[in-house]
Amino acid sequence: MRRTRAPICGTYNFIVIERDEEKNPLRLLVVRQDATSLHDKEEQDRRKLRDALDAAERASQAKTEFLFNMSHDIRTPMNAIMGYTDIARAHSDDKKLVDDSLSKIKTSSEHLLSLINDVLDMSRIESGKLELHDEDFSIVESVQKLQDIIRPQAARKNQTVNLYINIEHPMIHADPLRLNQVLINILSNAVKYTKDGGHIELFADELACDEPNKALYQFRIKDNGIGMSEEYLPHLFENFSREYNSTISRVQGTGLGMAIAKQLVDRMGGTINVVSKLNEGSEFTVFIPAPYLELEASASPVLEAQYSPEDMKGLRILLAEDNMINAEIAKMMLSEGGFEVVHVENGKLAVEVFEADTDGFDAVLMDVQMPVMDGYEATRGIRQFEAARNRLPIPIIAMTANTFADDKKNALDAGMNAHIGKPYQQDEMIRTVAAYAMQHHFAKQPIK
Repeated sequence: MRRTRAPICGTYNFIVIERDEEKNPLRLLVVRQDATSLHDKEEQDRRKLRDALDAAERASQAKTEFLFNMSHDIRTPMNAIMGYTDIARAHSDDKKLVDDSLSKIKTSSEHLLSLINDVLDMSRIESGKLELHDEDFSIVESVQKLQDIIRPQAARKNQTVNLYINIEHPMIHADPLRLNQVLINILSNAVKYTKDGGHIELFADELACDEPNKALYQFRIKDNGIGMSEEYLPHLFENFSREYNSTISRVQGTGLGMAIAKQLVDRMGGTINVVSKLNEGSEFTVFIPAPYLELEASASPVLEAQYSPEDMKGLRILLAEDNMINAEIAKMMLSEGGFEVVHVENGKLAVEVFEADTDGFDAVLMDVQMPVMDGYEATRGIRQFEAARNRLPIPIIAMTANTFADDKKNALDAGMNAHIGKPYQQDEMIRTVAAYAMQHHFAKQPIK
């Protein structure tokens, strides 16, 4: 029986170590170089190239899907805004129809803004630029405000929203903006994917934690909505992930919300999980560890107060805004709130008008991005002028489309007192401006 040997992979070198008198080889040294390791390395390199190619193809596919999704989802509210604008203009004498059209324009505008915010948030998360800004706040007050935000949405579908709080230490140190973003996202989905007359419950509980002065805060959001299939659940937290069926396909969304929520919870050192059954409902559970403070929650009585236009008579506001449309909107909102408004078109003019004014302004609304001089530089100029003349610092409120936490921090670092995001919300603008303007107005009055 003939025995065969497996071929040896490698290269051979023959070295003559002894020759006869005629120089013929007598003895040879055979050196074999094993190429197995070289072959393995080449195979590993080929694998890496294939993986890189696959990753590039997936990235290209994801980009294509992203553009497709965003094109569709942005056009939907834009079509509504443009369509109902045409309807309102064509029937300007029909007050009921105009009011209905304006209501639908506002709803579509809010949806469009949420789409843009989702994309920006995901972009910042993936680029590593999203930062958490922890501060002391009352988790109880925060959760109660969430209920106030969600209830109007639920009321339009005759849904009930119940809140149950069992928290021993309400004052915690965490990022309230990002925590609220996570919970609002889940609650909004619960409203969207629960039929008319459904029920939504939010349970906020404090659990024990091994670390001293720290607790594990648990948030359970439960609904009796349409639920999700078992096959879809593993993909819930993927970018642009939506379970496309005849019911969900009629609900607007980018499929980014849950992916953002998952990333934010991870960044906060917590966990998020979900239990769901098709046609029965879903239950999300979020765990967030956070240090607590042995303090009582307190709210600012000034910012919580209610003001009427009569209260604002005689209060003067300096408005710095280069965009004429935005300026017109802000002036109209403030005038309806009872304020007297002086408008300038850039930061340099704001500083000049402020320094030359003898009657005295009660607050400054400062756009951040302006030509000639931006809002940050203008704020520093006003603060230097006040310091040089020992004047009472005037409240300066930033107005900007950049509503991320670090943008708000930049405004405060520049010497501003508060921050209002664009697009403007009239209630927020009036409440914020009134609170600071009233404080400043009475503080500068001579004591009699």
